[in-house]
Amino acid sequence: MSTICSIVNATDEFKLVQFTLAGGQGNADIYVQQDSLPNLQTYDCISSNQGNDEICSLAARTAPFYIRVYANSGLVTRLYR
Repeated sequence: MSTICSIVNATDEFKLVQFTLAGGQGNADIYVQQDSLPNLQTYDCISSNQGNDEICSLAARTAPFYIRVYANSGLVTRLYR
């Protein structure tokens, strides 16, 4: 299993934050957690669709959002914000 991680800082001016993954082959899932790095058991949001068209949406607040993408194989390590 491959992973890639990133951090995004949000402010109160936003009401919603949304993380999207699209395209490619295989199956990848987005895990998001505020204030700490998510894992397979601990997260605030998970996208678990078949394939790579994934969306995670959370109410925004002033805090860092930690994003981890898990993929079965062939993860391209490029994350756009």
